[in-house]
Amino acid sequence: MFESEIPLKTYQTLGASTVIVSWPDVYTAITTGVVDGLTGTVLDNFEFKHFEQAKFWTNISENFQLHLPYMSKDVFESLTEEQQAAVAQAMSDMGPVIHADMVAADQVARLKARTEMGVALIDPPMGPWIDKVAPAHSEFEKNGLVEEGLIGRILAIE
Repeated sequence: MFESEIPLKTYQTLGASTVIVSWPDVYTAITTGVVDGLTGTVLDNFEFKHFEQAKFWTNISENFQLHLPYMSKDVFESLTEEQQAAVAQAMSDMGPVIHADMVAADQVARLKARTEMGVALIDPPMGPWIDKVAPAHSEFEKNGLVEEGLIGRILAIE
């Protein structure tokens, strides 16, 4: 588990005993039994060979990563208005392309995880998971970890 309050509290609400492990140490932690489960995308866990040890992956849609360019606020603000507009436009234009690439990479990783590493990929109904973490969602909003109403807007997405 990575050290971030929202995922930690979410998994604890689901009944997990969370152990924080740095990403480079996850393979060893699984191999030695320090942890018996992990989070992350199929793509990440396939690429880092975690599936050599973890033969089951349950998709709870908790993490779908997009690989986007990042820039510090200071650097962005040092750009001219024209440059800022160009960066914003490039991000807008590339969003759908990056999303399509990540969806395709996820599909390939799912296939390879099943066929090359013998991983069982489980896609359960999400309703029970969402219901179980509802108390944590309320706490996130109450404590200012997420903007009030954000969880409701996310749950309304189909």
